[in-house]
Amino acid sequence: MNGDEYSKLTKFTSIINEIITNMGMVDVVPNEKEIKKFLTYIDDNNLLYNDKDYAIQAGFSDKLVPLEYIMNLTCPVTQEIFIKGGPELLPGIIKGVIHVGSILEFIKPIVVNHSYKIKIKVDNPVKKTGSKGNYYSVVFKLYILNENEKICAIDNHEFFFKLD
Repeated sequence: MNGDEYSKLTKFTSIINEIITNMGMVDVVPNEKEIKKFLTYIDDNNLLYNDKDYAIQAGFSDKLVPLEYIMNLTCPVTQEIFIKGGPELLPGIIKGVIHVGSILEFIKPIVVNHSYKIKIKVDNPVKKTGSKGNYYSVVFKLYILNENEKICAIDNHEFFFKLD
């Protein structure tokens, strides 16, 4: 890695970490009305998502949030990182960004109308070489924590960054 590339990578990492530190933990509440609409769109009639009494009888404190809905909670947080960092990162430090994918890990149930916090961590960039040159893979880890700060889910968003 040459000096200019190292400098840009260091600045990129510093800006992202500063944004995440300033954001702190983000409060989210899975909204029952939005989830109901979501379930209609995906034609999901699972009683654990749609019937509070059924969910309580199954051992939960309220209706569950469908697994497919979790990214509706985490994606706005990831977008906010790029909105806040955009003016400092583009142009000059990074030339392009590609969202490669997201891997969700589920640990504990997430229920509607309960408050959760999203804690953000970012892995160190890993240099990759492809047919279009060098780029960096960065994974943003968004931890969804319950009121006891126990992890309920982790959304791992991987991005490829091309330095300018």
